[in-house]
Amino acid sequence: MRKILLILLITAISSITSYACSCIEKKESIRKKIKSSYVESDLIFIGKVLEKTILENELYSSSADPVIYKFELTQVYKGNIDKKTIEVVTSRDSASCGFPFQIGKNYIVYSIKSDFYTDRTGSNTDFITGLCRRNQELDHLRKKELRILTRLKNK
Repeated sequence: MRKILLILLITAISSITSYACSCIEKKESIRKKIKSSYVESDLIFIGKVLEKTILENELYSSSADPVIYKFELTQVYKGNIDKKTIEVVTSRDSASCGFPFQIGKNYIVYSIKSDFYTDRTGSNTDFITGLCRRNQELDHLRKKELRILTRLKNK
């Protein structure tokens, strides 16, 4: 009887479908990757993370819960922003393609305008980003990327 229960338990657990973030990267030069990301993005900037706000659902918690990060802008490479701070939304967890920004650190952020989270954020549109975009901590960014972005900005 125990063997039957064990087999049923293993079968039930193995049949559960799980999904995780999966990013597809083209095999192309860094220049082409940056140019593609530039074209696909609505706002590209360098900024320091000031705050993190998790918007949890009242009934349950999910890796897809939106997180709002407030950034102090240092440099804008694409987009018309006349403020010194900007809020960017991502999923709570990398399993749902959320990007794990850390408060106090500087990042380059590639984002798009979207209404995906507006039911939770209360905005008409948000700038959103995720793990599959070219977001990086500034300390790990190659100078070549900044040179390419500067050229694209000045075109």
